[in-house]
Amino acid sequence: MCYGPTDYTASERLREFGALDLRHLRHFLILAETLNFHRAAERPHITQPSLSRSIRRLENDIGVELFMRTQRQVQLSAAGRVLVPEAQQLLSYARRTEALLNDLHNGQAGTLRIGFLASTAIALLPKLLREVPSKLPSCSPGDAGNEQRRTVAGPTRQPDRYRPHP
Repeated sequence: MCYGPTDYTASERLREFGALDLRHLRHFLILAETLNFHRAAERPHITQPSLSRSIRRLENDIGVELFMRTQRQVQLSAAGRVLVPEAQQLLSYARRTEALLNDLHNGQAGTLRIGFLASTAIALLPKLLREVPSKLPSCSPGDAGNEQRRTVAGPTRQPDRYRPHP
């Protein structure tokens, strides 16, 4: 694969083809680590030709060779060496985003707002606030901010919030 001066730049190719496929980036990182197509294909439990197609697709999508291949060895190209830490960071962000969305879906993250009446504040609120950290360990006390709540009887105390730890 050789790209001449009239070919697209990597960013132009990405705009044309769309987003990077995270699966291809995972395959790239495994091959970059092992530098062996056969061993790299074993880790994600795919065939060696499938791994080769995945790497070629990634190279075609971004318009640069990521590996220098010979019959006996595979080495990272200069572009491949630059892509390794970037791909690691992208996949790390993707894993964190997936975990956060799973936590939100399962009710383990988000904002917990506690509203109360003055008559229940003394008896129930302290116990409730003590139990929140043990029941929801990813939540911490937050600030209610400038929100105002009103009821038919008039304004109520601003609810306390618990927010997920960063």
